[in-house]
Amino acid sequence: MKTTSRAVVTAGGVVLWLLVLVPPIAQWAHRYEIAQVVQFCVAAYVVPALIVVGAPWAMIGLASPMGQTPARWFDRLARARRTEHHQQRAAYVAMVFVVLTVVARVVPVVNFIAPRWWASVVQSLVLTSVGIALFLELIESAPLSPRASRPYRIGVSAVVMWSAWIVAYLEGMSGNTWYGYFIHVTGRSLSLAVDQQLVAGATWFLTALVFLPIVFSNLMQWLSTGNDEKEELSKLIREERNRGFFGSD
Repeated sequence: MKTTSRAVVTAGGVVLWLLVLVPPIAQWAHRYEIAQVVQFCVAAYVVPALIVVGAPWAMIGLASPMGQTPARWFDRLARARRTEHHQQRAAYVAMVFVVLTVVARVVPVVNFIAPRWWASVVQSLVLTSVGIALFLELIESAPLSPRASRPYRIGVSAVVMWSAWIVAYLEGMSGNTWYGYFIHVTGRSLSLAVDQQLVAGATWFLTALVFLPIVFSNLMQWLSTGNDEKEELSKLIREERNRGFFGSD
């Protein structure tokens, strides 16, 4: 991707992050679950993916422009990571991310954040920061490259996406709203039942929009390498039997 295109993608992510935190979406998020969950999904999934794809690290001073010296933090980190080829970090980061996103949707957290704009901003900053750490393990973002194998990237992407789908499904199929705050909001133009269904649909759509391209891109590149996929999977399974899923080194 050209530098200009990367800048546009990064700017798009930042603008989108800001848009969901200012009126009218910020106001709607005080009244409707659907607006609140759009804020959540954009901050946790969409914006981190766009920023990592845009790779703005040289623009913000974390990496040196290509071919220039001295090396900066991300350049040194990239060199250190080139000697690695294991799955531990991707698995650990994914675990932290899944726990964080599930906690962000539990009843006390949503009831606290929904009526408070500043809390929405803090939550968005935390979700986006941890989301960037996750997507750096799944997507090329020069000068950094994921060190987990492509099958692992596919698996991690699927698990994170499914975790969001499960929470959305349970909420959407619930007979009553989970969040007491929204029950007492006046002047609603959407019923609570419709709001819940929209929440489930928006979560499934936005997470699929982010993770399915990662899954299919890694799958196609893995299948196009010319290696024997069955042998590669067998090798991967043998390695994991010897050291465990999270590794020992």
